[in-house]
Amino acid sequence: MEEKTYIKKNFSVSWNGLSMVKKWLEEMALKGYKLAEVKGGNRFVFEKTEPGKLHYAVEVLPNGSAFDTHPSGKSEEYIEFCENVGWNYVDSTGNIYFFCSENEKVVEIETDEKLKFQTVRKAVFRGKVIPSMICVLMACFGLGMDFTLNVYSVLLSPIRFETVFLWILVMGLHLYSLIRYVLWVNKAKKMVNAGEKMPEQRILPYWICMVLLGVFAIIHSTISVSLSVRYGDIIGYIVPIIWGVMFAFMFLIKYMTIFAEKNKIGRVGNMLLQLVVLPIFCTMLIGVVAIGIIATETEDRSDILIGKEDAAVLFPLKGAVEYDIESSSYGDFILALDRFFITAYSETGSEMDACQMDVYRSDRRQLLKPLLQNTNKFRTYSIYFDMEGATRREEDGLVIYEKQVREDNYSYLICDSDTILCLHAFCEALSEEQLTCIKETILNK
Repeated sequence: MEEKTYIKKNFSVSWNGLSMVKKWLEEMALKGYKLAEVKGGNRFVFEKTEPGKLHYAVEVLPNGSAFDTHPSGKSEEYIEFCENVGWNYVDSTGNIYFFCSENEKVVEIETDEKLKFQTVRKAVFRGKVIPSMICVLMACFGLGMDFTLNVYSVLLSPIRFETVFLWILVMGLHLYSLIRYVLWVNKAKKMVNAGEKMPEQRILPYWICMVLLGVFAIIHSTISVSLSVRYGDIIGYIVPIIWGVMFAFMFLIKYMTIFAEKNKIGRVGNMLLQLVVLPIFCTMLIGVVAIGIIATETEDRSDILIGKEDAAVLFPLKGAVEYDIESSSYGDFILALDRFFITAYSETGSEMDACQMDVYRSDRRQLLKPLLQNTNKFRTYSIYFDMEGATRREEDGLVIYEKQVREDNYSYLICDSDTILCLHAFCEALSEEQLTCIKETILNK
C-alpha cells in the first residue's frame, strides 16, 4: 500500500482576500498537492497526489465566528447545502470554509455578490475593525495619561519617553487599518452595486510581518537597554522581556487555536483561552520578571552619604539607639531620583518610626520651577505631593513647603537651585538643626 505524503505551507488568509487563497490552492493542485486540512488559521496541510485541475471555493459562513473550532449547528447545515450542489467539504478555520470539486461545471456556492459582500464586511468588522478600534482607544488613553498626569515622568525618563512613540506607532498602524477598511467598503459598495465582483484587499505575508516586527523589537530593545545602561533607568531592562513575551504570545495563540481545533473546544471556550487565560498568563509573567529586575538591579548610592549620626539628627526619636539607612537610584536621564528609607530601632531591637526621602536633581535649573507649578501639585516618577494647604517659606536660598497631614505627621518639599527634596512622614516639624543637617548631607551646601 502506497504511503501518503503530506507537506505544510503557511499562507496569510484575509476575509476580504479569499479569491487569492482560492487561486493559490488551485495552483497547488496543478503541482500535485491537494488540500487536506487547515490548522491555526494559516497553516495549510497538503496531500501529495497526481497533478490535476481542482476547483476550490473559499467562503465565509454568515453566522460563524473567528473563534469557531469545528462545524456545528448552522455550520453543518451550510456544509450539507454546499455538498448537495456538488462541492466536497475539506476543512474550516474560524468562520472560513474550504471546499473543492473536480467538476468544472460545478455551481458557485455564493452567486449573489451583494450578499457575499455583506457577509465578508460583517466578518472583517468583527475580526479586524473592532480590535483596531480598541487598540486606538487604548493608545489615546495611554497618550492622554502621558501628556497630562504623567507628563513630567515621561519627559524625565528615557524609557517612559519611548512609550509615547510606541503608543503613536500602535495608533498609526491601527488607524491605517481602519482607513483601509473604510476605503475598501466604499469601493466595494460601488462595484457590487454596478454588478461587478467584490474587490480584494491584499495583506502582507505572515512571515514578512513577523520579520518586520522582529527587526523593530531588536532595535527597540537595543535602544532601551543602552539607555538603561547609560542613565540607570532600570525599566529599560524589562523591554526585551516584554517583546519576548509578546512573540511567545503570538506563537502560543496560534498553537492554542490548533489545540482548540484538535479537541473541538467550543466557541466560548476558545474565546476564553485566547482572550482571557493567555493574556493573564503573559501579563503575570511580565509582572514577575519586572519585579525581579527592579528588586535586584537598583543601585546603592555613594554620592549622597548619610551616616548614623546624621540620621540621629534628622530623626531624634526618643529611645532610638540605632538607625538603618537604605538608598537606591532610579536613573538620571534629565532629572535624577534617589530614594532613602531610614528606620529607627530601640535598645531592644524593635522597629520604630521610618521615613522616606526622595531626592530629585537636575543640571537644568529651568526644569525644576515648572515641576512645582503643575496646578499646585508636584508629581513625577509616581511621587505625588499636593501643595494645597501647605505653608511656603524661603530660608537661606531654599523654598520650603511644609504640610501638616495629621497631628503627628508632617510632609516637606524643599527646593534648592538644582535639587528638590521630598520628605514623607516626619513626626515633628523640622528644627533648625535638622534643616542644617539636610543642607550639609543632601543638598551639599
